[in-house]
Amino acid sequence: MAAPSKWVVICCPVAGKKTGQQVVEEELIPAMKKQGIEVEVVMTERAKHATELAKQHGSATTGLIAVGGDGTIHEVMDGLIEGGKLETVRLGLLSQGTMNFYAISGGLPGPADLPVVIKSGTFRKQGLMKCNSGPQVKDMMCFEALYFGVGYHPAKGAQEWRNSMGPMFGIMLNLVNACMFPAKAAISGTMKLTLSDGKVETLQDTFYWIVVTQRNPYNATLTDDMWVSWILLEDFPGFGRMMDFFAPEMECLSSLTAAFSAHKKVKKFEWVQEDKCGPIGVCLDGDPTDGTQAITVEHVPRAWNICAEPSYPKRVPEEKTSVGWLTPAAKRWLNSNPPPAGTFVPEPAPQPTSWFCAGARETDGEVMVQAQK
Repeated sequence: MAAPSKWVVICCPVAGKKTGQQVVEEELIPAMKKQGIEVEVVMTERAKHATELAKQHGSATTGLIAVGGDGTIHEVMDGLIEGGKLETVRLGLLSQGTMNFYAISGGLPGPADLPVVIKSGTFRKQGLMKCNSGPQVKDMMCFEALYFGVGYHPAKGAQEWRNSMGPMFGIMLNLVNACMFPAKAAISGTMKLTLSDGKVETLQDTFYWIVVTQRNPYNATLTDDMWVSWILLEDFPGFGRMMDFFAPEMECLSSLTAAFSAHKKVKKFEWVQEDKCGPIGVCLDGDPTDGTQAITVEHVPRAWNICAEPSYPKRVPEEKTSVGWLTPAAKRWLNSNPPPAGTFVPEPAPQPTSWFCAGARETDGEVMVQAQK
């Protein structure tokens, strides 16, 4: 694949922390000019504008740089898919959202380093996840993660309260409620997992949280695989442990193996939700998305061309690493599934002796519940 002769920056100035335009003007463009790279900047003006711009500008000879949050990146990806250009266009990603999980877990270059990577012609063929759940979710591509159960509620809160008390109010309101009353956030149904070796496993239960992502559960680094991780409702570790999990820096940016019940590397994830739980609600790349009673997620390896070093990072930056204490369910799984040789696993925090709210701890091999003190 020949290197593009020109680059178009598609920037959403109001995404996330609203720093995108400043980053482009003060950091990215000077660095692009220093490398002698021809560049044009276009600011988005409305919803789906980034999709239109990606279809218009992206080509084998014109690369794109998406600047914004997950929504902006998703719109650019959608434009390339609709234009049949996903496999031919090189794409730089400068995440300016609130959390930026994908950029951090993938070790993507920042505004000063991205032009150097572009000039070198280096890019990485990264995978995507194809989702289907009725007419609203048809062949929809996902790059970051799908969150079912508790992971759906904060995103839904942000949407519901955006025009009144603000999205952060909605996120915190729904998050606290989901951690205080876990049974209300939980979902019941059946998972059918097609493993990487082709074997199929089925699990029927009630789940507090299900996460489908391409991040390694041991250390949260991006991989060429798809993983499914879950917390059973019966393994809920208590209000305090979960609120610690969601506190900045969020633990899912460091590891899932200190809190989750189990993890599986899969090629295909199928979920059928029981009618009593209502239709499926999933946080898909940061957006609350409603489906039917069933959803299928298939891994699509090497689907798009991201400007980055070919190899994935071995760990996320130390300043982004934050892991709580090891829950009993997580400990049982890790004892049976130790990390592969050479895999970095962040050290969990010491187990506390008391919590603000009820939580599970392991004593003499038994799980006990310590009530609020």
